[in-house]
Amino acid sequence: MSDQQKAADAVAEMLGAGHDIHAIAIEMAFEVLHLRRLLDAIVEDSDCRFDHHGGCQEHGFLWLEQGEVCPNHEARELLSRTQQGEGK
Repeated sequence: MSDQQKAADAVAEMLGAGHDIHAIAIEMAFEVLHLRRLLDAIVEDSDCRFDHHGGCQEHGFLWLEQGEVCPNHEARELLSRTQQGEGK
């Protein structure tokens, strides 16, 4: 099941339990904001350093294989996009 389907199922479950769609949106927006702040606190600004197997030595994601993207890099990109969207 995709992450998008899991999210849709969670919303459907909340709606089925009688939650108001406005309240769900506020709760989810708060959760996203909280997760962005946590992510911002733990993501490192340093550039990735890949070994000959493809693992990122800099951030400790040693199990990556050639061509895979370091999760730290993905998180930095996500934060960058969301901060640009917020005018930061």
